[in-house]
Amino acid sequence: MKKKTLLIIFIVLIIAIFVFLYLGEKREDSLSLNLKDIPKTITNEICLEVSRPDNTYYCLAVANQDTSFCEKLKMLSEKNLCRAMASRDVSYCREIQDLEPKQICYYELSFLEEEFDYCEEMEDPSQCYFAFVYRMHWESRADEIKDEYCDKISDETPRGLIFEKCCLAFKEQDISLCQENKYCLSFFEQPLSFCDTDFNVPEGNTISKNECLLHRALSEKDPSICEKIESGEPRDMCYADMSTHIYHDLSFCDKIENEMIRDMCYTEHAIYLSEQ
Repeated sequence: MKKKTLLIIFIVLIIAIFVFLYLGEKREDSLSLNLKDIPKTITNEICLEVSRPDNTYYCLAVANQDTSFCEKLKMLSEKNLCRAMASRDVSYCREIQDLEPKQICYYELSFLEEEFDYCEEMEDPSQCYFAFVYRMHWESRADEIKDEYCDKISDETPRGLIFEKCCLAFKEQDISLCQENKYCLSFFEQPLSFCDTDFNVPEGNTISKNECLLHRALSEKDPSICEKIESGEPRDMCYADMSTHIYHDLSFCDKIENEMIRDMCYTEHAIYLSEQ
């Protein structure tokens, strides 16, 4: 697993949806939108800010819970992923044959539906379980973390035990439960100097200063820290996370340079507003 994944896996997997839907090539000739046929709602207006047609259809489908938009997508795996998210129906995930989109489907639907047990159908459920609880931590929803979540995270491996330690710290909002593990400590408020030295994550990879600063921005709920991150993917992800998990402020999406991450940010806003 790439080194950024453990730190910001939730946002990375959302981006993976769009990478998968887009498939690396523009298909605007066959997927042009007829804008006049789309109702003028706030969520639809946000979806229409999405720059790539496949991603726009996905946004419209999920935000409106309307699988008809999914039919605009060409590949069956794309359609079933879109149908699962739009209909909130996990059975479509089971119909996906390709491993990567199948795992993404379970992952994203577990978040959207708040169904922790959907993670069980993944190849590596502990990773999904952990992302599920630390998203609640970022969103100040620690009171929703259940004991059973932390129990399921631990698989008696060194990684699983660290994940469990983090989960308990999130649940109780008690940094002492990190037991001085720096990876766990990084999810809580720390001085910026905490990021001066690289440190390891459970997979044996290293967290860079830029990735550490992303955690500082989220922990302190301070978007100005994003500006301290060198330009590129970590800074874009910082603004996206700040926008979708902390403040639900669409203006942060406009600060994102990467087109794919910016599309994701708009889509997350549309989905969030549709759920309100």
